[in-house]
Amino acid sequence: MSKRFLGSLRGLALPAGLFVIFLVAVNLSAQTNPCDLNGDGVVNIADVLDAVQMFRGESQCTADILSAGVCSWQVVRRVESATLTGVCVTGNPSPPTLSVSSLSPTLIESGQSSVGTVTLSGGSAGAGGVLVALTSSSAAAGVPPSVLIPEGSASATFPITGNEVAGSSSVIVTASYSGVWSTAGLTVNPAQLSLSSLSVSPGSFASGQTATGIIELSGPAPSGGASVSLAGTNNAISFPPAVTVTQGSDSANFTVTANMVTAATEVQLTASYSGGNSSVTLTIDPASVTLSWVASTSPDIAGYNVFRGTVSGGPYTQLNTALVPGTSYVDSTVLPGSTYFYVTTAVNTTDIQSAYSNQAEAAVP
Repeated sequence: MSKRFLGSLRGLALPAGLFVIFLVAVNLSAQTNPCDLNGDGVVNIADVLDAVQMFRGESQCTADILSAGVCSWQVVRRVESATLTGVCVTGNPSPPTLSVSSLSPTLIESGQSSVGTVTLSGGSAGAGGVLVALTSSSAAAGVPPSVLIPEGSASATFPITGNEVAGSSSVIVTASYSGVWSTAGLTVNPAQLSLSSLSVSPGSFASGQTATGIIELSGPAPSGGASVSLAGTNNAISFPPAVTVTQGSDSANFTVTANMVTAATEVQLTASYSGGNSSVTLTIDPASVTLSWVASTSPDIAGYNVFRGTVSGGPYTQLNTALVPGTSYVDSTVLPGSTYFYVTTAVNTTDIQSAYSNQAEAAVP
């Protein structure tokens, strides 16, 4: 009985240019374990790696190794299920189904995050788990390069980060494993600008005086700026109805003026922007002039009278209705922006009043 041999030529140099030809026989009828992908006579982890390489298209699988003549996930399944002794498990188990089962939430803003879930149906991950590749269709959202579904589990979660965007951006997240892929979508919007705070300094000031208000936003104002509305609970202060935070800035200053009050008055100032509010409570004191003088050396002084005029040298009008027992007096009936002239007199126990003191001038802011 004859045998077929495939010979390969090997040349041996001889004198005078002669050659001897040797034939190396290869028996083509030898049987090969279909799971022994690298042909080393044993089925082991090296064959698993070869199967993965073939599946990824990095080498070519032929009909001599797989009866189906194609490279597919079944190759990996067969070899992974084989024992190290070379016993190959036959049969084609049902292919797994991979899905991006959820993205939650599906609408986020720049700087916010979402959570994605990948799920294997038809079975859980085997030994070592299943490494699922992840990609994002847009720089508007970032995902990790992969997520591992742990051994024995059918799903795993992964983070999605909303990046800075100029406008609303749609993003497709794709998960892939063993030739199976699945997608899910979400939308990334620009971060919503909000009102961070309102402050006024000082928080207590008198009629006619001013304070500085500061509005702060959560980020830079957009093109055209951001208009922040202002409102107060009473007329104790004056302020602009709205303050514009200029484009690119995240804060703006404004002036608060205390109006005329006859007694200490509280007022609440509120700033409003994009549905958010911030408030501060201010105390407005009456405008006043505080006077003080040196005590009279005359005996039996019962008290003093205080007089005010609007023109230097008088005439003067008495302010107190009862004698002032000490040497100081607060005039709370002044008007902001006015100048006043003050004199005092001393009164003894027999109700004799002295001449006017020297004149003092006071300008009210």
